[in-house]
Amino acid sequence: MSEDEIVRIYGMRWSIETFFKFTKSYLKLGTEFHGRSFDMLIRYTTVVFGRYLVMEYERRQENDEKSLGGLFFLFADEVRDLDYQTALQQLMTLFI
Repeated sequence: MSEDEIVRIYGMRWSIETFFKFTKSYLKLGTEFHGRSFDMLIRYTTVVFGRYLVMEYERRQENDEKSLGGLFFLFADEVRDLDYQTALQQLMTLFI
């Protein structure tokens, strides 16, 4: 493995690590839920990640035009036309 490839992989890992640090520290991932069922754990993690998505959406609307990937730009016009309630309903339909 080359040095450049190691740096690239570590860079991807770093963004994942900071994401989990944020969800654990500020969104209470791991401390708010005390169930033993795997399904309950998946549901709770989904709720926490949903909180993160809402917060990230608000942050981007207020002061940042950047995105985490090209997929956002592909659907940016379509997303801009959706109001919050419709977008949330579509997201919940997708999960169901």
